[in-house]
Amino acid sequence: MKKLWSRFRHWHVGGWWLALLIIPSVTAVIPPLRWMAGYTVGTSAMLRLILPGLILGFISGFAEEFGWRGFLPPQLLKRISPLAATLLVGLVWGGLWHGYADFLGLGDKGNATWALVFFVGPCLLTAWPLIMTSAYERTKGSLPFSILIHASLSSSALIFGQSYASINEEILWNGISVGAAFLGSAIIWLATHRVRTSQS
Repeated sequence: MKKLWSRFRHWHVGGWWLALLIIPSVTAVIPPLRWMAGYTVGTSAMLRLILPGLILGFISGFAEEFGWRGFLPPQLLKRISPLAATLLVGLVWGGLWHGYADFLGLGDKGNATWALVFFVGPCLLTAWPLIMTSAYERTKGSLPFSILIHASLSSSALIFGQSYASINEEILWNGISVGAAFLGSAIIWLATHRVRTSQS
């Protein structure tokens, strides 16, 4: 608990504050892609959700990050590699923790529910931790920063989320969102760990 508290007071993360923009930037790409593909984009709905999204994002980050980046990675990194620890945290976070909640939140969509839960739970929340672990390592485990980057994830997911005309459309764009998340996260992971390797 003493170590956890010391990391909660660690605010000095240098230029890594800019990393708070990465996940929202990748997520914000999806509505323009939908528009270019001829789908309806809920611009007014996104604007109405800015304030609620920011508030709920901070609440979720503060409530969850004491476990996800506060406790679990430091324990896993004693035993396994950063990449393995990241994927394991993502699977536990996305599959066990969010999988059940997302299943309830999606409502009854038949067999499509399982595909959607798979995308918005285990897939998406295994992609984003690649960025979150990179930030965790480079900021020496700053817990306030982890809370804020989690908030940026949750807020952008709510603000840039869209309504869909059909189940097939929803599955398609959730799949595209997951692909964009993995692409963006992989670029950040490779860039930060390549720098770290060259410095060592």
